[in-house]
Amino acid sequence: MKQIKGILADIDGTLYFKGSPISGTIEAVEKLRKKGIKLLFFTNTDSKSPRTVFNTLNEYGFSIKESEIFTPIIALKEFLAECPDKKIYLVTTEEVKEEFQKFRQIKSSEVPDFVIIGDFHDNW
Repeated sequence: MKQIKGILADIDGTLYFKGSPISGTIEAVEKLRKKGIKLLFFTNTDSKSPRTVFNTLNEYGFSIKESEIFTPIIALKEFLAECPDKKIYLVTTEEVKEEFQKFRQIKSSEVPDFVIIGDFHDNW
């Protein structure tokens, strides 16, 4: 492990599964951290805010910093920050819509520059 400087790990199905931490993952994260290995956790979950993902991991017992989590919501916000004049129309959960309050959200009757479709569960 001396040559390993960092690890990128998926979250759902790797750290936890069906609402519970996978056996040994909390201890593994701590062991890697003690060895000085940098950690970044990512997920393709787009129906929850990064804060919710962070809170969930900490509730499960993981000692993870919010800055160590990367989600599609974070990537999209970084992209949109580069084009602040663009209008967006969001088809996603209310929780995720709140993440985009500082951007130009429009109603369905207007013409957007970008339509952003996320996991909308059964609300189509």
